[in-house]
Amino acid sequence: MVVAALVVFAVVAAFGYGLVSLFAGTSGSRSAASDAGTPAGGSTAAAVTTLSYSPPTHLTIAAIGVDGALQQAVGVDSARNTLQLPAKVAQAAWFSNSKTPGQAGPTVIIGYISSGAKKPGVFAKMAELRPGGEIRVTRTDAKTVVFTVDSITEYPLNQMPTDKVFAATAAPTLRIITCGGSLHDASTASNVVVYAHMTGTG
Repeated sequence: MVVAALVVFAVVAAFGYGLVSLFAGTSGSRSAASDAGTPAGGSTAAAVTTLSYSPPTHLTIAAIGVDGALQQAVGVDSARNTLQLPAKVAQAAWFSNSKTPGQAGPTVIIGYISSGAKKPGVFAKMAELRPGGEIRVTRTDAKTVVFTVDSITEYPLNQMPTDKVFAATAAPTLRIITCGGSLHDASTASNVVVYAHMTGTG
């Protein structure tokens, strides 16, 4: 994976929204139940049938009011050494260097909490998501992959553990990355990562 040796973290821009950047990695903080591919409580994920390649088109997280189409895929802006940002604050985007939902390995989706104009982003209510919550991602082939949240971890600025977030997993997993801390105070800037594993199709 292109970003396997890099770290992703949020930088608060002048207008108050997160800029997701790539830099040399360091180990970050973690929650007690955030091991890649391992559900909260430490149990092993139930065996699921993996799927073939098919990009995601729709994201539903009922617990936080997310139910909408994903934007076109985003990649890496090599000139700025950053992830390309979603074009719309109210829509999340799939990181095209990651797996598609249902493939073995992590699917990565990124999105905003708010804009500089204080307009709510797609993940404005992320603080309400809890372990055990359900995330549904629909693919181009019309199959919907169901993920269960293992943990939600906030990492301080410049301490995103890339080897964990982007690590290859034997089973299909999901990572949702957004910004945390105060969007108007750079000293509190952080990234929030949702870790989830596939539990079925719907």
